[in-house]
Amino acid sequence: MVDVIDTAIQIVSLLICMAISIYFIFKTREKSWVLLHLFYVSYLLGNLYWQAVAFYYGATPNIAVVSDLSWNASYIFLSLFLFMECEKHLGKDFASKVPNTGIKRFIPLLTIPFVIGMALLYMQYGKYVSNTVYAILTGILMFNSIRNLLFFNDRYIRNISIVVLLNCLGEYGSWTSSFFRHDSTWYNPYYWFNMFLAVIFLVFLIVKKREVAK
Repeated sequence: MVDVIDTAIQIVSLLICMAISIYFIFKTREKSWVLLHLFYVSYLLGNLYWQAVAFYYGATPNIAVVSDLSWNASYIFLSLFLFMECEKHLGKDFASKVPNTGIKRFIPLLTIPFVIGMALLYMQYGKYVSNTVYAILTGILMFNSIRNLLFFNDRYIRNISIVVLLNCLGEYGSWTSSFFRHDSTWYNPYYWFNMFLAVIFLVFLIVKKREVAK
């Protein structure tokens, strides 16, 4: 029952986000809103499949390919969204503005050993291919977010990068909690991280809406 409630909270959050993002797609005609909407849609499809299997069989899916593909697609759309926002606010040559000297330029690279280490941990009980793909996609998101926070002063880019980074950390918190603990009670941090992600989905809209208002 806890599984069902937890996933239902995320689904409701995603449905709200989808509805609002559709409104802003027609209002602003911006491609970035389309990418954000596709992020929500892809994540929702993964959750719906997971929820349907859990509700019907009373257990999480043994074959999670459908959910994995949907969630992977959502990370790709989120990466494209972040890239497009950087181009819009920092210029198409924004990547070249990162200094080539100084120790600080190596800090974003710390995401590489982090995602590799976490993938190796999850591979003890999970699939090699899916965990590798997750590591690559989340690594790209975290690398770009940290780089934006370190080297760019645009307030909106920094805010949206913080939200992207929090989204990734929430995912890793959820995955790590499920790796070490399997009980279906509210004491399991897995469910709290999932609800944290449901809030983060809405925060994306708040930050983006403020940019539209300006």
